[in-house]
Amino acid sequence: MEIKAVLVAALYVLMLTAGYSLIKDDYLARTVFGDLWFIVGDLGLLWLTLEMTKHFSGDSKKVWTMVLIGFSGWFVGDVIWAFYELVLNTISPYPSIADLSYIFGSLSLAVGFFAEAKRIRSYSLAKAAVAVLLGIALFYSMSLAPITSIIGDAEVGAIEKAVSVAYPVSDALMFSAAAYLALIYGGIFRRAWLLLSAGAMAWAFSDSLWAELMWLEIYDANYFLVDHVWLIGYALMGLGIWSILELTRTLPGLAKAKKPAR
Repeated sequence: MEIKAVLVAALYVLMLTAGYSLIKDDYLARTVFGDLWFIVGDLGLLWLTLEMTKHFSGDSKKVWTMVLIGFSGWFVGDVIWAFYELVLNTISPYPSIADLSYIFGSLSLAVGFFAEAKRIRSYSLAKAAVAVLLGIALFYSMSLAPITSIIGDAEVGAIEKAVSVAYPVSDALMFSAAAYLALIYGGIFRRAWLLLSAGAMAWAFSDSLWAELMWLEIYDANYFLVDHVWLIGYALMGLGIWSILELTRTLPGLAKAKKPAR
């Protein structure tokens, strides 16, 4: 992986740290900067994935087109969220079209990752079981407590409860699919999928933490942590895709899965 890609990813996250630190007492400026900086991250992921669709053909192109659709869902969600905050001067209602777009994006990424596993035709029941268990562990450790609280709250409507469940389920599926690919890919491509898995985990953590903090009405006091972990997820996923793109450009034919142990 080129050092410049790592530096760009690190700079992207550090710029959020610097921006939030400098304008932490100005709510409007902080909101404008944060909303727009998320959209910058979305555009970066879209650009990288679009390059992947240009580079590949056939089934590989279909895989990365689905991933592109997934990141487009996140982009649309962030644009809608920013529209509510910056144009309508209000917080996006929950649930809203933005939430549906985020969930659609995560599910599309899961479908794209599963399609990649199918494309390379390298199956391992044991590794699939490990990936599923990792997804369940992620769901249990990060999402079970807030979901239980939200579902048990009589003042929360049925649609809000359904969306609150859909978030961690879609995140867990996305993470499990990426983790499975990290397990079955061998050699230098494994690192890329480990980065994508770590990014999916960071996204899932922030989603769950955001849901609980919003329910407790204390997100504004904890925005710094949540937003940073979200953007770390963006950066890790971007690094993973960059790594795959550069490897397949310079070493065509190496994108093969390690054969599962018999």
